Amino acid sequence: MFALAALALIAAACHPGTSQSGHGKSIPSEPWRLPAPVDASLADLSVTPSNELLLSWVQPGSGDDQALMLSRYASGRWTPVVTVAHSTWFGNAMDTPHVRMTADGTLWAQWLGRNTNGSGHARDVLLSRSLDGGRNWSQPVNVNTDGTATEHGFTALWPASRDRLGIAWLDGRATIASGSTMLRATSFGTRLDRGDEAVVDVSTCDCCRTNAAMTTSGPILAYRGRTAAEVRDIMVARLDTGRWSTPANVHADGWVLKGCPMNGPAIAAKDDAVAVAWYTGIGDVQALRVAYSLDGGRKFGAPVELSRNPRLQGRASTALIGNGTWVTWLDDESGAAVLKLARIDFNARNPAIESMTLHTLAGRDRGAGYSRLAAADGKLYVLWSDVAADRPVLAGAVVSPKD
Repeated sequence: MFALAALALIAAACHPGTSQSGHGKSIPSEPWRLPAPVDASLADLSVTPSNELLLSWVQPGSGDDQALMLSRYASGRWTPVVTVAHSTWFGNAMDTPHVRMTADGTLWAQWLGRNTNGSGHARDVLLSRSLDGGRNWSQPVNVNTDGTATEHGFTALWPASRDRLGIAWLDGRATIASGSTMLRATSFGTRLDRGDEAVVDVSTCDCCRTNAAMTTSGPILAYRGRTAAEVRDIMVARLDTGRWSTPANVHADGWVLKGCPMNGPAIAAKDDAVAVAWYTGIGDVQALRVAYSLDGGRKFGAPVELSRNPRLQGRASTALIGNGTWVTWLDDESGAAVLKLARIDFNARNPAIESMTLHTLAGRDRGAGYSRLAAADGKLYVLWSDVAADRPVLAGAVVSPKD
């Protein structure tokens, strides 16, 4: 009974809305029923090579047991839910597990494991794969092999080839000696054989998520950098002819912060069009910005600002459909936490913006308000976390763009 009531509460709050643009257009949306039960959390959403959707989440079992679950959305229906793995801990709201599919049909699952040789913050990145559609999964292997009892996580995944997975992660092996967290990357084959490992950046923000997208010329990583002067701006690096490019600013915000904002960037690509959305600080006010590139992320135009609010929470996600760049983020309206949805047309001489409040959250729980966007079959699928009766719950919406 509670599960149905909670889902009804979420569905009632997610309904077709009217945009807040100067054009007064509407952004039609409808609830998207999910297979995840109440108490599900740490969700992720991705698109398969055949334009289907993969939804993963963590749900509690008996005692301390937790399970990483997976379902595929194909032809408007969810496939039977399968269990990927059991553990007592898979990550947290800012650093969730991920599931991806490569073109050969292999499913890849990544999550975190506690490093029992270190403090409570010491963790390793684990990877498993399934060759039979998720029925059976390999024993997980460590992605980071340094053996140090330090923090590793905040991964980004992409298809390195038809049957190989690329993965990047924040790596704390040098923090004891230098105080710096690195961004490292490698790839894995279906036999869980490792490719060459590379250092993408020697100094990054410690606990902001990384993100990856595929362009015509290869993968591009987005992450929050960190300079010696504590500037925490958003950076990108491209894998070009087997080597990572020198990291470059998406935009020189110049945000100086002696600490981690726990707010990483979102990135999406279509051919060589790339969009990056991110949270940044401007004095005592926070802002949500998005920038666009037409050359695979080599150069970005001036960013568009979607929000400037002292209570802005960020947590952006982005996707590209047609001429539209879509962004979700967590904002504040009159003291209420709200999930915002915006569409930006960067092809216009002056980028046109439509925005709306997609959902008002039940509270400001730390695990609530994390959203994911996925574009498939000309539609935009939105996933987010909330709470109902003090219990976590997942909800979704389907947006039908007009262009």
